Amino acid sequence: MKKILHFFAKYEIWLLAVLKPLGFWGAGCWAFLDAAALPVPMDLILATYVWANKKHFYLYVLLAAAGSALGGLVPFLLGRAGGELFLMKRIDRARYEQLRDRF
Repeated sequence: MKKILHFFAKYEIWLLAVLKPLGFWGAGCWAFLDAAALPVPMDLILATYVWANKKHFYLYVLLAAAGSALGGLVPFLLGRAGGELFLMKRIDRARYEQLRDRF
């Protein structure tokens, strides 16, 4: 149990050192990265931001929501642009139609 608490303490120190210079824009950037490709513990990051600056919690929440929404568009647009072509290069047509029909 002490090892886990020690890990979380080190993680919190590192997280605050990285996030503090970014301010509330950092919440939006981290949320964008989280939704686009790189999974990060967004709840912990947002809680750290809000705990450090309770007066402007609404800015952190709004920018994190906006960043997450915009970040979610990245995989969606990539799938729209070339998802079927990408898939067709890797599997044959019959398998593709079987997957599509099941979905």
